[in-house]
Amino acid sequence: VDASYDGQYFYPKPTSNFELDSYLGRWYQVAGTLAPTAGCRCISADCSLNDNGTVNVRNGCEIEGKKITIQGTATPVSPSAGYGHVGVLRVQFPGQSAPHYCPGPNCIVQDIGAESSGSGCDVDAENDDDAFAIVQTSNFTTLFILS
Repeated sequence: VDASYDGQYFYPKPTSNFELDSYLGRWYQVAGTLAPTAGCRCISADCSLNDNGTVNVRNGCEIEGKKITIQGTATPVSPSAGYGHVGVLRVQFPGQSAPHYCPGPNCIVQDIGAESSGSGCDVDAENDDDAFAIVQTSNFTTLFILS
C-alpha cells in the first residue's frame, strides 16, 4: 500500500478518484479492525454536507437491541498540507480531544467504487447503490470497509 511519511507518522495514500458528493449518504461498516463499536451490529455512518463545507457525520449501531448514535464533524484537509488532494479528512466527535500526537488526517479514503459488499442489515433500497469505500487512519491502525 502506498503511503506518505511526515517525519513522524505514515499516512495511507488516498484514492485519486474521491468526490465528496459520492461519500455523502448512508454507509454500513461490513468489516474493520477492532473499534469502539465492538459487539455492535448494523454499524452505520450517515454523512451530509454542512453549509461551511465540512461533513456532518452521524455514526450509529445496535447493541443488545438498543440504537446508539454519536454525531461529529469531518473537515476536509487542505491539499497544501501534503497528505493528498482529495479523500483526506479530520473527523472529530464531541468529548474526543484532538490527538496531540498526530497532526494529520485521521480518515483517509483509500478506495471508493461501485461493488457491493453486502451489509447484512435492512438497507433502504433507495440508498443501496452498490458502492463501497475503504477507509484507514494514520499509521494504518484502523481500517473500515464500508458499503
